[in-house]
Amino acid sequence: MSHPHPNIAVLGLGTAVPPVDLDMAGTLRLLSNMFGLPNRVLAMIERQGVEHRAIMREPEWYVAGHSYHERNGTALEVANQLTHDAAKAALSLARVEPSEIAAVVLATSTVVAMPGPDAAIIEALGLSPFVLRVPIWGRGCAGGVGGLNVASKLSAAMDGRPVLFVAVECCTANVQAGDRSLTNVLISAMYADGAVAVVVGAPSDSRQLRIEGGQSMTLPATADLSGWDVAENGLCYRFDSVATTLLATRIAAAVAHAQASCGLQRSASDIVLLQPVSADAVKAQSDILKLQDSVRSINLNNLSSRGNLSGPAVLFALQDVLESPTTWESTEATTVVLFGTGPGYSLEQVVLRLSPSTRGTK
Repeated sequence: MSHPHPNIAVLGLGTAVPPVDLDMAGTLRLLSNMFGLPNRVLAMIERQGVEHRAIMREPEWYVAGHSYHERNGTALEVANQLTHDAAKAALSLARVEPSEIAAVVLATSTVVAMPGPDAAIIEALGLSPFVLRVPIWGRGCAGGVGGLNVASKLSAAMDGRPVLFVAVECCTANVQAGDRSLTNVLISAMYADGAVAVVVGAPSDSRQLRIEGGQSMTLPATADLSGWDVAENGLCYRFDSVATTLLATRIAAAVAHAQASCGLQRSASDIVLLQPVSADAVKAQSDILKLQDSVRSINLNNLSSRGNLSGPAVLFALQDVLESPTTWESTEATTVVLFGTGPGYSLEQVVLRLSPSTRGTK
């Protein structure tokens, strides 16, 4: 069931990534140095088309094989900085003073810390010491869309007061240097690090993107399909390809249901932003949803230019849409659906409504 968020809008969206850029050639060298992979596996990785991604340390750092204590400590240091930078950018674009923020919602599944980055930004950015803190851990790739839904509901419950949502992931902190399993190799080849921050609240002008509602769904008997396994050397990612097959059978009905519960109908011009798990998955889901070429390009470019950022990924694609007048002109879209998936196995959606004057809003 979708839950409407009356008169709540995206006021500002900011992103941040670490400074180390790894291109495809660098990824293939890293994989060869870490795992000594055969050419057929390297060719499969290359076919996914991740041309660039931001990682928290230089490639040599991963080859060295650090302890989980060291890797998580580095992840926390990087996540604190990324959270600060993304939140600062979002507040500036929203034209909201930090002291006006009523609540901070932070989603992560790769940084283990108590307190987490949400606490670190209170003094650093000048938030009120009375701000409500809502950390969300363990939603994986669904954390960005699901967390935005939570932040929007909080703002609606607080009469539209601004709420800051941040999704931050340091996925590469959990690369296992000695593990040649296909799942670990794919994480090492395709996942990236970054943060996105969104300020939501009562709209101050007509150009802001309205949040019509959000929908959460957990598929029955699927809890073992993805998540973390806790091992001696840290958190090891678990993923069963059955999840991809299940999603293919559900995605069209799920998107239509989310829009219908907001009083909207599916249209050929709708923009649906997908979790960039792999190029094959994005292409298959785009076919099922019959997405226009320009929307397919945004989804595929999100993967090729950034890799899979996990929770923040779909919101990075939203930033691309807001900064691309060409997309509006080619699709004549008025609706954007954010579609995230993650452990549970869960489907998370947020439905957004646009106006023509939204073009160029960041």
